Amino acid sequence: MPWHIVKAGSKFKVVKDADGSVAGTHDTEAEAKKQLAALYASEPAMHSERIAFDDFAAPCIKGPVRLLPEGTWHRGGRKLIITRERLEEMERNFRAGLPRFRVGINLDHKEDAGKVGNIRQVAYLPDGSSGPGLYATELELTPKGEKAIGEDGYDGVSAEVVWTLNDGARYQDPETGSEHDNVLVGLALTPTPFFGHQHVALFSAKEQSMDTILIESLRTGLRQLLGLKGDEPVPEPEPAPEPIPAEKAEVDMEKEEFEAKLKASTDALAAEKARADKLEADMKAEKLAARKAALKVEAEAFKALAIQPEEFAEGMAELEGLKPEVAEWLRKVLAGADAAAKAVMAEAGTSQSNDGAPLHELADGLVASEKLSYSDALAKASKLHPELA
Repeated sequence: MPWHIVKAGSKFKVVKDADGSVAGTHDTEAEAKKQLAALYASEPAMHSERIAFDDFAAPCIKGPVRLLPEGTWHRGGRKLIITRERLEEMERNFRAGLPRFRVGINLDHKEDAGKVGNIRQVAYLPDGSSGPGLYATELELTPKGEKAIGEDGYDGVSAEVVWTLNDGARYQDPETGSEHDNVLVGLALTPTPFFGHQHVALFSAKEQSMDTILIESLRTGLRQLLGLKGDEPVPEPEPAPEPIPAEKAEVDMEKEEFEAKLKASTDALAAEKARADKLEADMKAEKLAARKAALKVEAEAFKALAIQPEEFAEGMAELEGLKPEVAEWLRKVLAGADAAAKAVMAEAGTSQSNDGAPLHELADGLVASEKLSYSDALAKASKLHPELA
């Protein structure tokens, strides 16, 4: 956007983006926005120049239509020199895809009314039907555009061009950032060329009147805002403050340093947390392994119950982690059951075997030598010594 609003104290200034110049100063933001809207209303004429030359009627639709002639032209005190080189460069820019949008056709340069067609191809023709110049060799019209030509009297064309002949204006390629002279950006159909159909015209007569009214209304509004009367000259706008690149660069550098330090601190904290989490996990794993080893020893102490030490250690360790009070109750139950089983086995084994050993001693020997559970050892001892059964 070419302008923006800046609040300075109690005032609101409309500032031009390109050079920082002040276009107006207002007491309220609403007044500043009003001027901003007026400036944007006149923006198209400040960026592209509109030039109407030749007749354009329905029979011309299928043939080349001259958009700009070659030669020297005059309007008031202004001399407009359109050279062959400019027109050929305009053709090259069009074929290279500049501008980066379809070059549309409108009515009376009114973009808000919608397009009535597109220019598909242009060429410089030194021997064109209307004389040397830039021609639209391929174009398409909507039904609305065809109706405007055939029924509504739109028999003139007015090209919209960005070139240095218009106060040094240049078109900037949004893809590359490079600037270009002599770029065709639009075409209007107009029924009222300013100097008549047989002569060159800069803008149509209708548009020239609109521009004059707009400019005068802006001047009147500005005089009222500044408290001026009659034809008093409007004072020059206040100069924009000079930018201070050194201070801005220093602020940017401090911001970058702060962001770098913040990132380094964040990364260090994340790394420290990861180390702490790993250490905690390792300690938990070591503690669990030690506990399971102790539980295996506890399982091996049960003599009369058929308990596998590995299964007992895994199950009891998990139960202790979830419900320690239930694990303690189960441990007491198992200890009581093992003691009762031992007593029963002792009662059954009071008789001596043929070699003089009681049943429980034979079972103890098998538990030690063959690593059997106590119940399996009793069963095997009874089988080996049927006299004790």
